[in-house]
Amino acid sequence: MRPVASATPATIAGPPFAGPQPGVPVVDEADVFSAETEGVAAALIGEISSRHDISLVVYSQFKPGSTHFSTERDAVALKLQWRLVNAVVIMWNTTSPECVAGESGNGQVQIYADTRLSAARLSELKRQKIFDDLMMPSLLACDEDNALLLGLNGIEGEIRAPRPTPDSSDSPTLAGACNDNAYQLADFHWDSSYEWVFNEQSVPEGMRSNDVLDVLIQSAENITSARNDCGLPDRVDATARFAGSVAREPCVAEEADGFNTVGFGELPDDQDADTLAFVCTYGGRNVVVEADMLINSAIPWALAKGECAGFMELLEPTITHEFGHVFGLSHVSEEEHGDLTMSPTSNGPCDAEETSLGLGDVLGLEELY
Repeated sequence: MRPVASATPATIAGPPFAGPQPGVPVVDEADVFSAETEGVAAALIGEISSRHDISLVVYSQFKPGSTHFSTERDAVALKLQWRLVNAVVIMWNTTSPECVAGESGNGQVQIYADTRLSAARLSELKRQKIFDDLMMPSLLACDEDNALLLGLNGIEGEIRAPRPTPDSSDSPTLAGACNDNAYQLADFHWDSSYEWVFNEQSVPEGMRSNDVLDVLIQSAENITSARNDCGLPDRVDATARFAGSVAREPCVAEEADGFNTVGFGELPDDQDADTLAFVCTYGGRNVVVEADMLINSAIPWALAKGECAGFMELLEPTITHEFGHVFGLSHVSEEEHGDLTMSPTSNGPCDAEETSLGLGDVLGLEELY
């Protein structure tokens, strides 16, 4: 998070820090906030901490030379020194006696969440969103009071309720995917709904295009609704919308063409012959503007378990996996995490298990959305 805040010099900065005071969640050593704001913030922190079973504290100090990384280290040090559990620390390191409206560089503000909270309830992306969208405009206007209150409200809005521990007796899959929290992320996510089109003319002979489209729509929904058999609620704020049929081919354009196209086709030479499907993205680093999906037309596909036989592959688990890529998930190790939807290899002909997401697949989507 970028440097933005300011205040007047006060006491010597930590670590080590002064010890915590019971019932005082806002420690304003740098004299950044008004007394009224401290009172409002303390009440709000009490409500958030009680409702979500977390330890939430705000600590400001005057510390010239602070950087993004040193401020994060200070937050970690405070968490450890105060022995906070399920901790969120807003560390406010000011570096200049004055704040000049419209200019950055007067300080560093970090919203830190410990590993447990960050993994499943208040991800780094969520915290960055709180900072950029809610706090930053007020910080640039030198309105630290409003920045703090907006940040706390943002935490209340973004933090997720504690996740219930699945009962391993509920489902035979829990020994694998539902207890595997592994995930890997690509360098992008969608800020708006992913709108895609389908090349119905590309559907292989013997398959009805409307039936295929139904499977594609369901596969996208498996990702956006975090469909799983693990008892995990849908906390993924992602959407996809089918936007109509086209006669375009996916993954053939060298640059973005204005369409997120899904369709069947022959594999290009740079793909392995046994590739079931793949996604190609267009854009730069951390910014993807389009994503096409090509489904291997040479594969014997089945649209339902009851019609699958021999060496046929079920379409839905494969396309669910590919929509995982569309929404920013990368592969996990097949050897170590083969039961997860985002493992790179199909579980075998007619196997539908990877239609349902595992714990790691869901956690990855929650990190992104």
